Amino acid sequence: MSNSLVCKNAILAVITLAITIGIVYSAENISNEEYSQSHIKTRSVVSKSSNAIVPAGEHISASLTDIISSESAYRGQKVILLIGDDYKYNNKVIAPKGSYISGTIIGLNNQDDSSEVSITIRFMQITTPSGLIIPISSIVKVNADDNKTIELPANSNLEITLTQPITLTEINYSYEY
Repeated sequence: MSNSLVCKNAILAVITLAITIGIVYSAENISNEEYSQSHIKTRSVVSKSSNAIVPAGEHISASLTDIISSESAYRGQKVILLIGDDYKYNNKVIAPKGSYISGTIIGLNNQDDSSEVSITIRFMQITTPSGLIIPISSIVKVNADDNKTIELPANSNLEITLTQPITLTEINYSYEY
């Protein structure tokens, strides 16, 4: 090989090495926030200047994923509600569409004909599609109608009322869309 060809190959190798080192250096010095902002589409649901606080007493509407019947229900039975539209408070998305609310039947009165037939459900958390768990507190009591049974079909709408506030910050709450 001629000296000029060797020299050109050496220069190309040095340039390639310099570019590689520059890329590695840049990748090492980029923060996680910069990486997520430049490489992953995220939507912050809470602005940097404030927290999202949903006060106790607010309502969340969602639909049952399975049937609940006073004839087959039992204490400890899991109850799941699906949020069909973004749940917003003060124009901030708290729980995006597709989130689900998890609860458990904690009270069941269906044995005595002289008493009111009822099912009491405690809801404890919302899980977003990205896996974020939002602790909540809500208790719903469903009373029987005149025929002394409770039959809530799957996909029926249920409204829960928060018994404790929800507080979210932007740091712990953004999700991919």
